[in-house]
Amino acid sequence: MKDRATKTLQARFTGKASSDEGGHDRHAWVLAPLARLAPWERSAVADIMKAWFEARPWEPPDSCDEALLWDYAERHGLGGVIGAMALAGNVNHPGFASRGRRRYLSNSLYYEQSMTVCASLQETARNKSVPLGIIKGPAMAQEAYGDSGIRQFADLDVFVASREDAWTLAEGMACDGFEDSLQGSIPHRFEHPGRVFIYKNKWEAELCYPIPHPCDPLLEILSAHWDRMVFVPGPGKKLAVPDPSVHLTMLLAHLARHFGERLVWFLDIAAFVRHN
Repeated sequence: MKDRATKTLQARFTGKASSDEGGHDRHAWVLAPLARLAPWERSAVADIMKAWFEARPWEPPDSCDEALLWDYAERHGLGGVIGAMALAGNVNHPGFASRGRRRYLSNSLYYEQSMTVCASLQETARNKSVPLGIIKGPAMAQEAYGDSGIRQFADLDVFVASREDAWTLAEGMACDGFEDSLQGSIPHRFEHPGRVFIYKNKWEAELCYPIPHPCDPLLEILSAHWDRMVFVPGPGKKLAVPDPSVHLTMLLAHLARHFGERLVWFLDIAAFVRHN
């Protein structure tokens, strides 16, 4: 965990991601600013989403800076989208098609790795009778895109009903490490109220639970419908995801909380609504 934190800090100060092109850095979109895109290049980045959604071809502008445009697509989580379109024959530019396919395959690999952690999490929850709900991340592959290579993610977001349930899961999974926000610094407790972070197989799972004093108004509202958010998972590989209306509300809240910093979060909502 210390090595991971060190790499993340190095990435923030040097502007270099802590992983290669095939890796996943959870803070990749907040690194040092890139050079400004020309208006037609900005339009091309935004059009990646529409082209995928409409299942039509996408090509970069002839005069674009290929490396810079790709960096923007990656920062906004759209590399796997380009890869999916390339595999469908809708991206013919050699450079973008090649980069996109590599990202798509990398996303698929990370998804499969994350699913082993999700399986362990759900098996523990089933054995301990702990209700939970998994949102965003791998859930998008099943609940929005129907494809494991499109959506890049670097951690797992999980809802549980209480701090006790979070610790039951943490202890039952034989984790590599864990961290309780209540035992952290004051800024950390304010930024991450009601969180237990567990680490297993190089993955971080953020277990979020309601807290008795006022914090996140949306979470307080949703806690009145907790039975639609968490449940004891059944056997099989299907993820324990919340009711679609609750899941959509959380996607919108996440987008608002981060001020719409990444374009893929907008695509998540469009794909989720269409799928459901």
